[in-house]
Amino acid sequence: MKMVSSNFKEVEEDLLITRMLEMKYDTTRSRVDKQRILRRIGYELYRDHNVTHKRMAIIKKWSDLKRRHQERITEIRNKICPGDPVPSVRRRPSKKAVVVEEEVSEEEEQEQAGPSAPTPQHEDAGPSDHPGSHEENEEEEELVTTPRQEVIKDMKKKIILLQREHSRRMRALQLKISQEMKAMEEWHQKAITELINQHDVLKALP
Repeated sequence: MKMVSSNFKEVEEDLLITRMLEMKYDTTRSRVDKQRILRRIGYELYRDHNVTHKRMAIIKKWSDLKRRHQERITEIRNKICPGDPVPSVRRRPSKKAVVVEEEVSEEEEQEQAGPSAPTPQHEDAGPSDHPGSHEENEEEEELVTTPRQEVIKDMKKKIILLQREHSRRMRALQLKISQEMKAMEEWHQKAITELINQHDVLKALP
């Protein structure tokens, strides 16, 4: 049975770290490539552990691992891709303090003026000031698609279409039966009226 979860077990974290390092998520600049990497990791987590994680959950877990478990990432890096730089969480200046920047997606970095030059408009801007923000939220909330989910989705569509066709045919059949019953009732009334008239005529004869 499939489960949707935001919590990662240690074995799932190891898989996430390994794939992020192997596919070089942090050094990839292409939005399409980043989304492809996230889909691949989501599919492998589902395939190996029967758990579906949202893309946003995968991104947040990766940022948390980089912030809290650098030694663990370095250990896995040394085994699979020695010599590559160890990924780290980027930092940017803030008016109050230096805060950790959650690396949500490459699109946010491209839309902002840059970490070194934040402006009040960027900090106070709402969703309408960022044309791509709505699309990003939809992608983040979307569950990772797997072959099994695609099959289930297709079956659900077929069930809905079958139910609609059944309802249509039942309505047509009910209408036909209603029309036939009405015609039969009219014939019956006409026939019984004729017989009653004949009966009355015969009864009136001497």
